[in-house]
Amino acid sequence: MTRKIAFLLLVSVFLNVFPCYAEETSNERTKDTPGTAIFVMAVPMKLQVEEQNHVQEDEKWHSQISYPAISGLADKKAEKKINAVLKEHGTTLQKKFVKEAKYNTSKVKYELISQYTVQETKSPYFLVTFFDYLYQGGSHGIPSYQYVTLNLQNDTILTLDQLFSQEAEYKEALQSLLI
Repeated sequence: MTRKIAFLLLVSVFLNVFPCYAEETSNERTKDTPGTAIFVMAVPMKLQVEEQNHVQEDEKWHSQISYPAISGLADKKAEKKINAVLKEHGTTLQKKFVKEAKYNTSKVKYELISQYTVQETKSPYFLVTFFDYLYQGGSHGIPSYQYVTLNLQNDTILTLDQLFSQEAEYKEALQSLLI
């Protein structure tokens, strides 16, 4: 379990760093090309974000889930898929939590809080950060972060497979760092 969490943390950090690195390298390559910077700045951030909330409560547990619903993408089919992924983060977490919390025999009330922040990064990327906090007794709960990076040029969610060539054995390299 610890390895999985460490791997997810490493992947999250990598996806956060990549958009910044990609922008820096593209700026370095285009300093001598007139007009390129104007093109990059001309990509408008037309995305609208609406907060969705789901609260459930019982005498044994409380859960509060927030996630974004985006609109404004040119490809409405892609927009629907992206919104499904964003919603799935919270609802899947909530379903697992409620299933476990129903068997809570302690006097401590379980709690799940899932919140998000939206960050506009270097164009054309858009980053959603999920912060989840799970309390099931003890001195403190368990916080975790998950990141979803959107590429607004092609209306897709950026994955590790898109960052590396198929020949690169990046999964093995990343896993070896966790061992």
